[in-house]
Amino acid sequence: MTIKNKNNEITKINDLKGYLDFIKKSNNKNQEAFYRGHSRSEYELVPSLFRKHDNGTHKHLDSESFMVREILTARPNEFKSDSFTIDKLVRMQHYGLPTRLLDITSNPLIALYFSCCENLDDSGQVISFSTERKNIKYFDSDTVSCIANLAFMPHEMLMTLSSSLEKNDDSHAATLLSKLVDHIQAEKSYFKKNIKLEDLRKILFMRGRINNERIQSQSGAFLLFGHDAVLPETTEDFPLDRVEVINKRNILKELAQLNITESTVYPSMEKTASEIARKYISEC
Repeated sequence: MTIKNKNNEITKINDLKGYLDFIKKSNNKNQEAFYRGHSRSEYELVPSLFRKHDNGTHKHLDSESFMVREILTARPNEFKSDSFTIDKLVRMQHYGLPTRLLDITSNPLIALYFSCCENLDDSGQVISFSTERKNIKYFDSDTVSCIANLAFMPHEMLMTLSSSLEKNDDSHAATLLSKLVDHIQAEKSYFKKNIKLEDLRKILFMRGRINNERIQSQSGAFLLFGHDAVLPETTEDFPLDRVEVINKRNILKELAQLNITESTVYPSMEKTASEIARKYISEC
């Protein structure tokens, strides 16, 4: 489930200047660019919900609907202001629950920070994605609602969807589609039963509502993964590029000069206090 570069040659950068050259090269003026930073090059581009144990079994995917219901039951006041299921998933992602969302950013410097802030002695990586603006979905998209509400479907029922997708026959998934429509209509009363099976396995570029300070500070966006969705291996269908990041300590110093630090990326009183304390620590 990893993405490979088309020519398998990944450029290495060790300073901010080299990174900006990569950004200029990978940007297309006719498309919108998004980025994701990994602190280790071997990390996979999959949402936390899809991650696996070493033996190949999923850690959380089979329990998605239980986790979603349990957190909504345990902390209902946290989700009172969320009109759509996607808003709830964004908030769950913020608090660390595994979801079918993968965090990305429209700010390349934020992605670079994430590639450097941990595992300082390992190579990091920044992946850039490009897409036409018309492909970007928002919180009120019907396709987003269809995929987001899969989170309420029992895993056994989703398995019938796999068979239906293979055969392009929705009769096998009629019960699931009926329940899915019920959940969508709870947030969109006007929604009609016109779900396209192929839409349920898409990966969408999505801008969620800014319902917490961190999304705003990180210029946050998301990839929303449908059922059994896998990022394609080729750049033709899903344009992307990547760069390997080394010399992390020096890059973090350069980013700090641009006010990209832990306290600005993760805005909170605790992070700000910690940043100030480190800044003014006395030499031995």
